[in-house]
Amino acid sequence: MIELVFQRDHDRWFSFQSKGHSGYKKSGEDIVCAAISAIMQTAILGIKAFDKEISKYIIEDGFLEWNLALNSEIEFDTRIQSIVTAAILGCLSIAVQYPEFVSVKINGLLGWKNCKNYELQDLNQLIELLN
Repeated sequence: MIELVFQRDHDRWFSFQSKGHSGYKKSGEDIVCAAISAIMQTAILGIKAFDKEISKYIIEDGFLEWNLALNSEIEFDTRIQSIVTAAILGCLSIAVQYPEFVSVKINGLLGWKNCKNYELQDLNQLIELLN
């Protein structure tokens, strides 16, 4: 199972992590793992476009992590926050379709309840909470 954790504090995303493999299919044929990996790596590429030296990230087989440096000028950059939000929505959409292979946990978002299986209406609730 892929376990995703997104961290929010003071109205901004500051960290996300993905670990594990989905186990949906064997390596090279696993569309679930490929989808999550593409979303998460694209988020890091997008963040790097606006934040070349502040963020720290790690990408390894079965593991990806990004952390925003605190007290930086870019800390509340809406472009970076939008990229992370889009990644969360994309990953949550995959988790709705493949709940036995993807787990999403969102910490620090007031009104959000973490659960094992999300449904399509949870995407709309997440959008409302973020607005």
